[in-house]
Amino acid sequence: MRFSVSYPLSRLALVVSAGILLLAATNIRWHGEHWKLIIRSDGKGYYAYLPAVLIHHDVNFGFFDQLEADTYYHSHTFQDYRYQHEGHTVNQYFMGVAVLQTPFFLMGHLLTRLSGGSADGYSRLYYYAFHLGAIFFTLLGAWYTVQILRDQGITDAHTSLVLLAFIFGTNVFYYVVCEPGMSHIYSWATIAGFARASSRYLSQKGPRWLIQAGLWLGLSILLRPVNGLVVLSLPFLAGTLPALKKAWRGLREDRVSFGVAILAAAAIPSLQFLMYYLQTGTPWVYAYGSAGFNWGDPHFFDILFSYRKGLFIYTPLCLLSLVGLWVWQQKSRFAALSWLGFMGVVVYVLSAWAFWDYGGSFSSRPFIDYYVFFAMALAAALAGLKQGWPRISYLTGIVLLTLICQIQTYQYRYLHIDVNGMTREKYWDAFLRIDRILWP
Repeated sequence: MRFSVSYPLSRLALVVSAGILLLAATNIRWHGEHWKLIIRSDGKGYYAYLPAVLIHHDVNFGFFDQLEADTYYHSHTFQDYRYQHEGHTVNQYFMGVAVLQTPFFLMGHLLTRLSGGSADGYSRLYYYAFHLGAIFFTLLGAWYTVQILRDQGITDAHTSLVLLAFIFGTNVFYYVVCEPGMSHIYSWATIAGFARASSRYLSQKGPRWLIQAGLWLGLSILLRPVNGLVVLSLPFLAGTLPALKKAWRGLREDRVSFGVAILAAAAIPSLQFLMYYLQTGTPWVYAYGSAGFNWGDPHFFDILFSYRKGLFIYTPLCLLSLVGLWVWQQKSRFAALSWLGFMGVVVYVLSAWAFWDYGGSFSSRPFIDYYVFFAMALAAALAGLKQGWPRISYLTGIVLLTLICQIQTYQYRYLHIDVNGMTREKYWDAFLRIDRILWP
């Protein structure tokens, strides 16, 4: 990562964020037996590909009973990620997290071997390395967000504030520190990478950015296939209809780069098809059983505003960022409408999933994947509001909502915010009551 010297505050914000995340991670998860909580829930399935392929050479997870259900069993982390398909065992989850975490897993394996530990993929140093990888990808997503904002002419001061707000004022902080095995912080990095590369290509900065966009898109889909929706952000990233048309003409003229980008976007997700073939002899398995999308019954309001998991209830910074739409529409109604259209489709699809609340989670976690777009809206509001009380009020709101999110994160960790059963009454009874944790 190389920063322009003209953005020293953003560089400092990234360094400070790295230090705080590392300090929080080691304090909360690295001491005693708490390291076993680093990878839990769905993260168990995402991670399992690494020891399966690189250590046990068993893509059907025959080691599960010995290691997951016996040697390293923990009642708070146990997750049976196996799915039976025509007599073959497959992993219910996709392998994108494992692919991105491979360098860190190999580092953990090397350190384990050198220290004489149990080199089975599940001992302490593997989990420490994995946590470091999660912090890295969180910072990578933040860095790409900084680059996008810099390209858009957002000042260094505003960019650094947006960076800090989205790391510490949203559920990003919780998922990198407490549940780094979940896929969303990795999706934030890859989707931010896609947005950066695409916006640079759309602003006529060369075909190499088109190829990079294809690579980031492929990785995003390998993490979560629904991430393919990010291609709908291209009109917004273009900014205007003429710019979008000009880029389309460029694609037709530069068919080689376009072909390479398409190949990358398709080849990377095909690793999952290859894995299914090795596991079952067939290239596709739907491993979610009867779960699917209820297209005719989306929980559009619930996923945004419910006290159970509503994005705008538990991550109100995202709601505040929508002021940016008002700023955009004054300059380019096309940009504002295309952002709304893109995000409207995202909300519809995410809310149509059978488990729209996404299980035990803090806030509505799948939106982390798209935080780069909310960050762009927040930055636009900061840049577009008039000096004086409008901007001061907005800045105050950012700071206060960041503090509220940190308090709610603390409450969630101690179960004062119920992982699955929050109601209006429970929410307001617990609102900011951190005293009940400090002095129970």
